[in-house]
Amino acid sequence: MSIDRVVKPAEYWDAFVAGAGPAGSTVARLLATKGLSVLLADRAVFPRDKVCGCCINGAAVDALDRTGLGGLLDDLGAHRLERLDLRGFSRRANISLPSGYAVSRRVFDAALVREAEQAGAVFRPGTVARLDREQNDGWHVELMPATDTAASTIHARVVLAADGLDGGFLRDHPRFNPISEPDSKVGLGLTIVVPQAELGVGEIRMTVGPHGYVGLVRLEDGLVDVAAAIDRKLLEDATPEVVIRSILEREGSLPDFKVVWGIRGTPALTRQRDVRGGRRLFLLGDAAGYVEPFTGEGIAWGLNSALRVAPLAEAASVSWSDSHLIEWERFLGREIEKRQTACRVARGVLARPWLAALTIRIIARAPVLARPVVAGLNRPIPERL
Repeated sequence: MSIDRVVKPAEYWDAFVAGAGPAGSTVARLLATKGLSVLLADRAVFPRDKVCGCCINGAAVDALDRTGLGGLLDDLGAHRLERLDLRGFSRRANISLPSGYAVSRRVFDAALVREAEQAGAVFRPGTVARLDREQNDGWHVELMPATDTAASTIHARVVLAADGLDGGFLRDHPRFNPISEPDSKVGLGLTIVVPQAELGVGEIRMTVGPHGYVGLVRLEDGLVDVAAAIDRKLLEDATPEVVIRSILEREGSLPDFKVVWGIRGTPALTRQRDVRGGRRLFLLGDAAGYVEPFTGEGIAWGLNSALRVAPLAEAASVSWSDSHLIEWERFLGREIEKRQTACRVARGVLARPWLAALTIRIIARAPVLARPVVAGLNRPIPERL
């Protein structure tokens, strides 16, 4: 650490969770309900916005039910999702959605953090965490609060890395470096004002262009979330807002709109990690690997990962066994990566204009053909292995 800070004596915790998104907050809450001492930290100060489609699909809703938070989305005023309006290449198709909600990440993530705190977890926002060195009975983690002059080192018997696509928690451990696919798009996000008549409640509008796609959904506060996946080369000659507007205008998807929250961006969206854990260490959520999602799959992967890793982390906090990591990798391979493969296929279709146009045309004529795919993405993810 190349800063002149006083390092405070170590604190001792059963579990440390880096990242307070859906995966991190949920696993922190689950472990705290089992009586473990849990420290949850995030570099952001909550509430905060994120680049996200703000859609929570059926698999995510089921996961919330199993954590005991089945009524949370209604309590937050989230809108139920009913349909997907898919547009592109002068084609348009409407697909019915079996379940799901739209809610801002600003509201949803803050609510999950509150639930974790009420269960007994301690939350430290505005804190940069770095995985330090391994010990026989756990890990040392360095914490650097943005507003403090003193860094601190804690000791945790088990560590969970849930700090997302671009988190730096594991930056000093090269074996965990993510691998970005060469043709991976980057994510962009806006919050805009759109008249109710132009975009209804319960509708996801996805507009596809030759170099990316843009999703729109109305949030609980009446504003509209914009989430886009764009080819990186398109941003070399145009600003992100211009790129988003051009894709929407090309298909007549939306009249001129007013931006109320500026552009937010992400690194490459499709990223993988060859190693998703180690001794007393588990990677989950986006930090374990990510493929461009479409209607709420990312949050479903994170919540279900939290449900499955919680009992493994609880056992690992007492006594480590290599079987814990074997079981974790098996779950990721059999359940999460299987769902990500479906998104990878859809990503490949949308990346080829002729194929995307043909697909939208076929679905427009026979919407029933889309039902198996939609049902599969919304189907609950088994908790058992």
